[in-house]
Amino acid sequence: MHSLNSKVLLSVLIVVSISAHNIYGQQSERAVQETAPSPSWRLKTDDTCLTVAIVNNRPAICGLTNPAQGWNWIPGHADLPLLERVIVGENQIPKIPDWTYRDAVVDESDGRKLTLRFTSTTPKLELNSIWRARNGPGPVEQWTTINNQTGEDITIRGVDLVSADMSVAADNTVTLWRFNKTPRRGDPDAKGYCRTDVGVFIDKLGPHASIQSRFGQSGKNWIDGELPFEIFDVGSRHGLYIGYDFGYGRFLNTTTQNPLQIGSRFYLDDSETIKVGKDVVFNVPGIFIGAYKGDTDDGSNRMKKWFWNNKIPRFLKNPDEPLIELCCDPGPDGDVDRLMALLKSNDFASWGVGIFKVDAWFAGDMRYCVPGTKPYARVDELADLVHSKNMRFSVWQGLFMPEKHLLARYDKWHFDYYRSDDSELHPGDYWGYVDFWKKIDNLLAARPGFRWENCLGGGSLKAFKDCERMSFITTSDTPEPLDYKKALYPNSYMINPLQLKSDCYCRNAFELRCAMMGSILTEVPETPSNLLIMGTVPNSMVTEDIMKKHFLLYKAKQAPILRGADVYHILPMPDGKNWDGLEYFNTSIRKGSVFLFKPTDMGGDSKVIKLKGLDRETAYSLTFQDRPEQNITKTGAFLMDTGLSVTMAGKYVSEIIWIE
Repeated sequence: MHSLNSKVLLSVLIVVSISAHNIYGQQSERAVQETAPSPSWRLKTDDTCLTVAIVNNRPAICGLTNPAQGWNWIPGHADLPLLERVIVGENQIPKIPDWTYRDAVVDESDGRKLTLRFTSTTPKLELNSIWRARNGPGPVEQWTTINNQTGEDITIRGVDLVSADMSVAADNTVTLWRFNKTPRRGDPDAKGYCRTDVGVFIDKLGPHASIQSRFGQSGKNWIDGELPFEIFDVGSRHGLYIGYDFGYGRFLNTTTQNPLQIGSRFYLDDSETIKVGKDVVFNVPGIFIGAYKGDTDDGSNRMKKWFWNNKIPRFLKNPDEPLIELCCDPGPDGDVDRLMALLKSNDFASWGVGIFKVDAWFAGDMRYCVPGTKPYARVDELADLVHSKNMRFSVWQGLFMPEKHLLARYDKWHFDYYRSDDSELHPGDYWGYVDFWKKIDNLLAARPGFRWENCLGGGSLKAFKDCERMSFITTSDTPEPLDYKKALYPNSYMINPLQLKSDCYCRNAFELRCAMMGSILTEVPETPSNLLIMGTVPNSMVTEDIMKKHFLLYKAKQAPILRGADVYHILPMPDGKNWDGLEYFNTSIRKGSVFLFKPTDMGGDSKVIKLKGLDRETAYSLTFQDRPEQNITKTGAFLMDTGLSVTMAGKYVSEIIWIE
């Protein structure tokens, strides 16, 4: 009897404990604000409400909720670390700053921006912890600046550059979602490229979990790894996402015996040391944190909408974006005459092409742009011809030459887009990235027509700060459409497909439609009219008419959808055997598209596709591009709950379904 009573009592205690935890987790925003230590400040977007307070001379998050869902991920407080140690001068003994909170400044001009100032007397440093919540959807941002006032150079270890080290609490089992930069077929090559078929890493967090992610690495930033973005999903009902904005870093997610209590640590590197000069203001890599209601697509789409509204280059919002790019190889000897003959005999702009790109590695040393290097003088001639044909001109070379030489080359060659490349010329370390982004910013400011086409390391340079500057990126460093779709699938959780360039062979309509899911770059088609001028894709079956038809369809229908599109992963990741596809929907124009591919007979000729992201009460007209007999009009509720039945007979077939 005594034993039974003990078990009953224990059960009651467990229930009470869980109930109390849930009640505390579901407390209102007002209750969070009322229980937060003083001083405290509230930052709120449409999706994320976060309270920041000062606890023990440190910034702390006291409450983190999605207003529509209500769960408090931080029922208490989570301190954010300040720089814990620094080496002053040549002394190798680390010093621990004695941080003291001084004051706060609040700026309400664009949402809410909070700047908390801390100082250290030994060593003498000033630190600003900056928080920002913008109007509209999305996360709250946080970044830190450190002013070296010691009068000497200081050294900071990468392992001490901690952007976040906090604990969050979930209301049920958490599944951690991480995303591979460039999944491809095959094994790692000699340089260590990670060619794995896995696009999305999905790990259910149990007791004593420890999962580390690496986004690049100091000195080896051309290597693949995960994207700097991860999601804590709770049963596809709600979740939390965290993004990291630097060019490389490491993330560590852990649990103890309680798998619902999750520690998240984001830091720069295990071995790098960073020198900071006296009176230099140094930036610790920033993060952003967002809460959402729904599943991982809902969370990632809210983040991408925030990025589209506030971060993406403004020129990508122009009504002619994204521009279709046509690639033409002049050969290692730089046969410009062949390119000019091709341009004179074809009106590519009438096809919908906006950019004509050439491989200009032949034109001298890619690092220093020596004027007069053969055939330097002819590239500007080619550029002028491209412009006369109502297109912009892109050249493909390395970008890491001195800035003054690149400006001279830009002015001399008359190009518009500079496609950077060469993994050996990656920024490589902290200051390399800072200088690289400064160079891009200076070029964009000095030459408003300048555009950066990111091809570094075949798509391995995928940071949020890159996305703030680039026109588009080489998504996967192979020309095969399947590899492009394999990379597009995980990358589209973090990056708007408008910036994810195809670089695909487009040998037929099926492959053209693969390219249409993002920003298009393809080769000149091999047709009788240009066969002797350009040797391009072997075994090409596409005709000029087929390419022109798809380009114009893309410009008229898909491109407007991509400008701010939500992306829904309605089918599994492409494997070259089973059905695959993505859904896009742009809420600002209330139009969308569904791209479906059936590479083989596996899976049958018919499939029910459940759409996502639609209004349940609205009736939508669905128009099939190739199979109009399957056109239907149904409510959003029907399309999401019952689903759309699609039939495609045969192999290597595709369909585009337009949603209005």
